Order: sequence, then structure tokens, then C-alpha cells
Amino acid sequence: RCWDWLLLPAGSNTHFAKNRASFATYRRAPCRIANQRVLGVGTVQLRVRRAPDDARTTTLVLRDVLHMPQARWNGISVRRASTTSTISSCGGGGGDEDRGEGLWFAEGRPERGCSRVVLAGEHHHPMPDVGELVDEKMLKGLVVSKEELELLNERVR
Repeated sequence: RCWDWLLLPAGSNTHFAKNRASFATYRRAPCRIANQRVLGVGTVQLRVRRAPDDARTTTLVLRDVLHMPQARWNGISVRRASTTSTISSCGGGGGDEDRGEGLWFAEGRPERGCSRVVLAGEHHHPMPDVGELVDEKMLKGLVVSKEELELLNERVR
């Protein structure tokens, strides 16, 4: 099972998850989107840490997450997340602000295109080796066309 949830570049317009077990709700919808195999769509709820030095946690809810079992990791679209949250910093913090505090944060190396949301219960987790992934298409994000979204919606019904 993949536990890494990487922040995707601003050009990406959808979230995706590698494992079916990640989903709180799920609807089967087999199809191909952006030349990738999709088995379904649903909601993922991640227990995340609020800050590196803060023991409090919160739940980050991601809706309309694509189930893509051939992905190498899970991806969170910064663009989609920022429509429901305010991303304060992709390198060190993020999330919906509560009295000026972030509700979730990411760590990593955004200059290399790879920050990872820190899940609750993690103390130190090494980043995926992005050196070999830098040229990989999925690291650059996933852009789903309007037509592909319509096809997905038809399959979900």
C-alpha cells in the first residue's frame, strides 16, 4: 500500500489514489483518463498533522479522487485543494487557515516538484526518491479534460 500523498503542480486539476483501501466512499467507474487506467472515483479522508511542531491533527477531505492502481504514489492537486483550502506554503505548510494557523502541512522539496502531505502518526518518513521521478509524467500532474470528466460522470451513474 502506498502512504505517500504528493502535492501536484498547480496545472493539475484532479486528485488520484493508488489503493482502493484509501477511499471512504467509492463508486466503480472503469475508464481511461489522460491515458491512465481509472477503476473508480470517491472520497478520501486523510488524518494529517497541522504543523511540524504541533501534535494536533485534523482530517483533510478530498472529493472526486480517481482510483488509479497503476500510479506510483497518491497525488493531491494543489489547484483542487486550494478551492476548498488556502494553501499557505507548499514547502512547509498549507491548508485551510484556522485563526491564522494551517490545518495541514507538507514537507519536501517543492523546487524539485515534490512535496508530501504529512499524515498523523508520522514522526519522520523519508521522501520518495524524486531523482528518478523528475521526468515522470504523473509528477508533473494530471490534467483531466471536460470530455473525460463527462465520460466519468456517465459511468458513475
